[in-house]
Amino acid sequence: MDATAWVETYASAIEHSPLAGTLRRSASLYPAVNLGHLAGLVLLVGSIGLLDLRALGAGRSVPFSALSRWLTPIGVAGLLLEIATGVLLFAPDATALIHSKIFLAKMGLMVVGAANAILFVGMYGHPTEPTPLAKAMALFSLLVWIAVGGLGRILGYA
Repeated sequence: MDATAWVETYASAIEHSPLAGTLRRSASLYPAVNLGHLAGLVLLVGSIGLLDLRALGAGRSVPFSALSRWLTPIGVAGLLLEIATGVLLFAPDATALIHSKIFLAKMGLMVVGAANAILFVGMYGHPTEPTPLAKAMALFSLLVWIAVGGLGRILGYA
């Protein structure tokens, strides 16, 4: 079985699972999961966005290192909530979503954004002040996570 057939078979199995059926049939469960997904986005983009803006020079009176130590765990919690609720939102529409360019772009950008964050922390930890490269990474991060949020909202209407 080639990779495409395997992905389609797996997506079909997810879509026809009892969990996906429950999410489709429930008048309140899917919307509640969607709200959880939105909460994860707010935690993720809110914390990373503030940290990125600080790295770019906003709020210089707030020490970057302290802000980073405070906001990074909130961003991680938001990402974990996004992943957990995203899996649940994926299940009822798995076969359509694996063929959606918007969905695939969102997933790709999430991987890029997470990799950028991991690389940033690995290279710099929680620096006193960001270097020029760290500032470039912060700008890239800000753009990537805004795009992820935007694609997620567009996906709901596509």
